[in-house]
Amino acid sequence: MFAHLYQNIVLKKPKAIFILLIVALLGFGYFSKNFRLDASSDTLLIEGDPDLKYLREVNERYGAKEFLVLTYAPKEAMTSESSMNNLLSLKYKIQSLDWVHSVITLLDIPLLSSSDETLTERLKNFSTLKSEGIDKERGFNEILNSPVFRNFVISEDGKTTGIIVNLKKDEKLKQLKNKKEIENYKNVLRKFDGVLLTGSLSNVYPEFYNKEKIVKPLDIDRDKTVLPMIDFIFEQKIPLLAICRGFQEVNVALGGSLHANIHDVPGRIDHRAPESKDPDVQFAKQHEVYLTSNGKMEELAGTPTIDVNSLHTQGIDDLAGNLEIEGVAKDETVEAISLKNYDGYFFGVQWHPEYTATTDDFSKKLFGSFSNSVEKKSLERTK
Repeated sequence: MFAHLYQNIVLKKPKAIFILLIVALLGFGYFSKNFRLDASSDTLLIEGDPDLKYLREVNERYGAKEFLVLTYAPKEAMTSESSMNNLLSLKYKIQSLDWVHSVITLLDIPLLSSSDETLTERLKNFSTLKSEGIDKERGFNEILNSPVFRNFVISEDGKTTGIIVNLKKDEKLKQLKNKKEIENYKNVLRKFDGVLLTGSLSNVYPEFYNKEKIVKPLDIDRDKTVLPMIDFIFEQKIPLLAICRGFQEVNVALGGSLHANIHDVPGRIDHRAPESKDPDVQFAKQHEVYLTSNGKMEELAGTPTIDVNSLHTQGIDDLAGNLEIEGVAKDETVEAISLKNYDGYFFGVQWHPEYTATTDDFSKKLFGSFSNSVEKKSLERTK
């Protein structure tokens, strides 16, 4: 059917089709004058907007500076001596603030068409509106007519200019940005009956526990998501079982620190996984854990020692003040923790009990106790 229409209309009447296309294009051209692109701050910066999210990811990865844009609209002409002096004075005052990295104004824009020197000389020693001997009117008109700067640092009528204030890196500002996202996570967590923080190949980023040595791979997105949630999980008394990386996250979130490479610490054994592609070899039991006498974990295990696997690079250095040691390896590496004076359910273990959850006696007891606590929490929420 379509082939028949194409032959009878398009191929047999090409002139008519061509005229219709011309009319359509003219119509589009006429109505395009009514098109307006809204580039206001309200449309550009909306929480949840995918473009804003992407911008923040790029800034996070490549270290782009946070910035503010201020506007300056003098009563006199922009090129008058008083307007220029006031703008320069305002720049220096803003620059003196301890949270400001740099300030860019109209006076800093390079002028390339406001001199009779060769282009090479102009590029080597470019002038600005604050340069001595510059023709300010000529320079201002160059900026005003520039497609790069017009409506970016100077309004179309030349009466308002922007002041770009680059901010110093501020972790508190990052935390404020993430506050809304964190609150959303908390609202989701309120519906949970239990939380299992799993292990991972990635390591906790050292900035979160005030150290510098980086051991890759990293997962900073997980750090920024999980670490702020841990206090809230304890506040809500949501049953929590933390394994390997999750065990380390709890310590960091509560104020403790980690060894980047625990095998490099004098007197410590190598806690990394055996070199093998066979999971049964990687997750085979490597050493004993000595459980704290009369501790919660010893009570659960019913024995003073247990055999565990070992697949971690990082390990606890400074233990957070409100954590209780429930077990250590023979080299005194902390292997199991609980929370002091806490009547909710929480255990953290440095090894991977999930690999033997159905075969190992203690692993079955650990997951069984966690399951019972989750069920109890669920019943409490539905009452």
